[in-house]
Amino acid sequence: MISQKSEIGVVIADDHPIVRDGLRRLLQEEHMKVVGEAANGDEALSLVRKHKPDILLLDLSMPTYSGMDALRDISKNGNPVRVILVTAHREERDRRGTATGCPWSGAQGYSQSADHESDRHCSEW
Repeated sequence: MISQKSEIGVVIADDHPIVRDGLRRLLQEEHMKVVGEAANGDEALSLVRKHKPDILLLDLSMPTYSGMDALRDISKNGNPVRVILVTAHREERDRRGTATGCPWSGAQGYSQSADHESDRHCSEW
């Protein structure tokens, strides 16, 4: 018999507490379990290692250790977490090459929080 998780575990990594709060509330309404919250990439890596979530919502621009740096570490270590990149700025996404570089970055998708038309799964490219 194959056991299945009853809830999807999520780590939220964003340096803005109000964004983390809003995302947590939305995820909980969808019966997802927020297993950790991080304010920088280093904290995100630690939480992913500790909790082994199904999904990591990862802000690109965070202090101390950026989301892209954290994503590179997660990808090179073969961690099975599914990563959704989050950014509030179109120029941030373009400057870092995330949209066009998503397949090589290890992320499964990205969301530009100010523009839902830009939400994409990497498989759409």
